[in-house]
Amino acid sequence: AGWAYLWAVRRVSERHPGNRPPRGRTIAFLAGLGAILVALVSPIEAYEGVLFSVHMVQHMLLELVAAPLLLLGGPITLTLRVASPRVRRTLLRILQSRVVHVISFPLVAWVLFAAVNWGWHFSSLYNEALENVALHYFQHATFLVAALLFWWPVIGADPSPWRMPYPVRLFYLFLAMPQNSFLGVALMSAP
Repeated sequence: AGWAYLWAVRRVSERHPGNRPPRGRTIAFLAGLGAILVALVSPIEAYEGVLFSVHMVQHMLLELVAAPLLLLGGPITLTLRVASPRVRRTLLRILQSRVVHVISFPLVAWVLFAAVNWGWHFSSLYNEALENVALHYFQHATFLVAALLFWWPVIGADPSPWRMPYPVRLFYLFLAMPQNSFLGVALMSAP
């Protein structure tokens, strides 16, 4: 992903020297990939099955650090800029599809984000994911995808079917705080 992103930045910069992709976006995207690397390849991965606190740090890195940084990188905009007209039309058709409109609707994205967190932590899937490597990778993927959907309308660097005014974005984030707090208290109280 990092190589593809840097290739696209170079390609767009060559084609449009007066309108290069912002350097800050490249740094943000690469930092998001770095957060994923720290979460999944560093000692955090080695100890996440042994220490619950490390396991939660891993999930928080994926959901609260990597996802917003990746979105700050504007990968959709960069992809649309580097794509051929035919590919761009296909991508725009996907972005404007009913499915993307539904899953990216802020209320739906918020509920999916909460459901993924509660569903993985308060079902038999949690213990099964500790035993099954493929299921564990799937768990990480669902955390990241749900977080990307959750943060997409807040970050606003890429085109989105749903644009929220800034005060609504703040309120949207504020509403996630009680849900995450209750999840944390429930997890601390769980055996």
